[in-house]
Formats: sequence, structure tokens, C-alpha cells
Amino acid sequence: MSKKLSIIIFVLFLLLGGIFGFLYFGSKSSPRSTLQAPSSGSNGGFPEAGEVGGSVERGARNNQNATSSSSELRASSFEEGRESRQIVNTPVGGAMAYTDSRGQVVVRYIERDTGHVQDWPIQEKAPSKVTDTTVPKVFGAWFGKEGNHLVFQSLSGKNNELRTAFAEIKKSVATTSLAANTQLLGEPNLSTTIGNLDGTLLPGTVHAVAVAPDGTNYLYLNESKTGALGVIAPADKNKLTKSITTVFSSKLTEWTPAWPTSNVVTFTTRPAANLPGFMYRVNIGTRQKDLILKNIPGLMTNMSPDGTRVLYTENSGTGFTTHLYEVSKDAYTIFPLRTLVEKCIWSKKTATEVYCAVPQYVPPGRYPDDWYIGTVGFNDALWHIDLKTGETKRLFAPTSDQDRTMDMTKLFFDTKEQNLFWVNKSDATLWTISLGV
Repeated sequence: MSKKLSIIIFVLFLLLGGIFGFLYFGSKSSPRSTLQAPSSGSNGGFPEAGEVGGSVERGARNNQNATSSSSELRASSFEEGRESRQIVNTPVGGAMAYTDSRGQVVVRYIERDTGHVQDWPIQEKAPSKVTDTTVPKVFGAWFGKEGNHLVFQSLSGKNNELRTAFAEIKKSVATTSLAANTQLLGEPNLSTTIGNLDGTLLPGTVHAVAVAPDGTNYLYLNESKTGALGVIAPADKNKLTKSITTVFSSKLTEWTPAWPTSNVVTFTTRPAANLPGFMYRVNIGTRQKDLILKNIPGLMTNMSPDGTRVLYTENSGTGFTTHLYEVSKDAYTIFPLRTLVEKCIWSKKTATEVYCAVPQYVPPGRYPDDWYIGTVGFNDALWHIDLKTGETKRLFAPTSDQDRTMDMTKLFFDTKEQNLFWVNKSDATLWTISLGV
């Protein structure tokens, strides 16, 4: 055999070997979706099945008698590249947004340390003070319609006694009247220069508060001698003693109330990792109480504004899973993104759309307990989910070089749903992102 022929045979052998190796090893590798989120210096890519940040499993069932949903949510990973913006860099106790007479979006919030109410037009650089009534240690506040009424909870005195107060924002009140009002809030001899909170302490021990969709009434859980009462009260302080209505009673005191739609309120047992959870729906008009979900460990719920769907989180040992339950169909589906549903908000404009803050990494733990007490914190990306089309879209993810984590909670919209706001649980500061085109 000539030297030239030997070289040709050797080259052909290498080529055939390379082709065989490519076909063999290529068939062994796992296929990956061609829809990849472009790199943006973050860890916020779409969570694939089996990863701790999310799940794309289908057809989960939590009830042997329920039928599995035939609809599936397909995952997308289109990165919008939107940027979040901090509005308030000091801790807030609660906030809401409204549109002023100039058509500007204004965030109204109450400072956690002082209890002062501030207005901040999101396009301006500084807030304006609404009230100067000082109420220290405000850790929870729920604003009513147009932000002129609120219920807030604060810690008072050396023993940090929990107090829940209804307050009306008044622009000008005589000093003598103010002193009497502030004593009701547990802080005597306070002064004001702008407006004040005309307050009334709510009776008994209030465990939790929710606001009606139109902001005209409050639902709160009040501890009684025999357990707990779910009470509806008007936003008008002058009607408090005459228009209080009890819609729910239980021997248990640990419940989380919600008011998703005008004629329906819900009560979910306060979530604990190792305890079975229950969710009840109550019709305000008829007082009919229906059991919606039962015996689900670590249960957290979030019902849609039309009352047809429930997002819920379930403890799964050292983690958690997120599910969608369609009430009328009695159908369950694994939600395509794994998150605590307290981090989700339903659109009021389109009942099949929901926005969720999704942890980019979930360490093993006892959920949701570890998150509530602060043992575990998350760094969230913001997602939009369209249940009708089945598409998910990531709107925002924190960059890897930022100096803080973004643990989103207490999400809310402005009036037209053009901006989404949230409180960063890690430092109680207020943030926003534009949803407009």
C-alpha cells in the first residue's frame, strides 16, 4: 500500500469516527428549549422543571374526586428588561396609589417609625406630608377608598402592646380635639402642623385586616371569648358602632381574611408548615359558608377578583409547591412558577392575568414559617402569567451586583394598572415598576 493511500484511509477513518461520535453522544444529551432568557447579568432565567425556583409539571391533583384540568400553562422566557425604582427609602407600614386631579399617579404611605402619612407623586423627587400625628411602631396599615381612611396596627408602650385603630385623615383640626384623638391611639400630647389622624381604637384584639375591593369597608378578624369573629365595618368612622356586621365565627383564632370580590370574603387558616390548612368562602349577603380547600399543609391562598380561581401554596417537606384551583370545575393544575402566593396579585382588568414575584433560589426550609419569621429571605424576579393563553413572561429580575435582595410582598397597582408597587420585605422600603408599553 502506497504512503498516499494510507494517509487517505486514515483521514476517512477520522471523519467517520467523528460523525459516529457526534450522532451517538448528541442523542444522549438532554434536549433544551430554544426559548432561553437572554443573559442580563442576573440569575433570573426561567425556572425549569425540577429546579428550586419553579416548576413546569402538569396536572397536579390534591383531591381524589377532582378532575384534572385539561388546560396547560406553557412557559415562555421573554426578558423585557424593565427596571425597578425605589420610591421610598425608609420603612413603610403600608401604602396605596391613587390618581390626583392633575392625572398624576401618587403613592400614599404611612411611615413605620413615625406614623406620618406622606404623598409622593411617582414622577417627582420628594414627598409632601399629609399628616403630622406621631404614632410610633406602625407595622401594618390598610388604606381605604382614595386613601382618606385607614386601619393600622401599632405597638404601644414599654410592653409593645398591640393596638388596632381606625383613622380618618383630616386636613385641619383644633389642637384640643387633636390631643383627645391621639390619646385614643395610645400616644398623648402629640402636635400637628399639617393634617392629623382622627383615630378610634377598634374593640378587642384584632388579628388581621382586609379591605373591600372598592375600599369602602374593612374586614377584620376579632378575637372573642369563644374563638374568632370575622367582622365587616364601614370605612366611615362615624358609622362604626352602628354598622358592624359579623359574617364568620370559629373556635379557632388563627385565620387570614381576604376580600377578593364584592360579595365574597375568604378565611384561610394561618399557614404553618406541619399543620393542615383549610380555606372557606363566605357569601356576604346570604352568610353561606363553603369549604374550598382542606387538609393542605402550609396552606396559603389567593382568590381571583371574579371568585373563579384560587392560587395556593402547599408545603412539600423542605420546600413548597404552587397550584391553581378552578373552583367551578373542581380542577387542579400545577402553577408554572413556584412561589408563595402572598407574592402574587390578580389583575382587576383581566381576570385571567396575574403578576407574581418568584424567588430565584429557594433554600431548604420550613415554609412558609421560615419566610414569615425572617429565617429565610428571597431575591425575586417579577413575572406576568396569562392563564387564558398559557404564557408566562418575566418582566424584571434584580441584577447580581445590586447591594440588596428584592423580597417582594404587599403588591398593589395604581388605578389604571400601569404601575405595580411592592414593599421589599428585607427593609420595608417601597418600590415600583412600570407596566406600560
